[in-house]
Amino acid sequence: MRLVFATVVLVGIAVPAAASADVLVNAIVPGSVACGQVVRPGIWYQSFSGGPRWAQMRITDATGAVVWHKNATATTSWHYWQFRGKCGARYVLTYRTAGGTTRFRFSVRAR
Repeated sequence: MRLVFATVVLVGIAVPAAASADVLVNAIVPGSVACGQVVRPGIWYQSFSGGPRWAQMRITDATGAVVWHKNATATTSWHYWQFRGKCGARYVLTYRTAGGTTRFRFSVRAR
């Protein structure tokens, strides 16, 4: 089983330093994955930022229906989950943290 390569996106840059919430999220890159591959939503907390550590994650399908969700508290170690979508389907991964909302659109290629 191959895992999708990902990059890290910092959420919370626009929030003032005193209230910053530097929860980093695992981005979905590229915009499509092979049928059978997993997508790895993940979060990490920068301990020196001192802000809130909560994160809400959800994946919706093309109709807007929630097909996966998780509420979590970020820690100073990366924590990942796995989602395996249906072949040929399109999804949106949404991260919501104190620093804002970030969305990643992705599709699962047909066989």
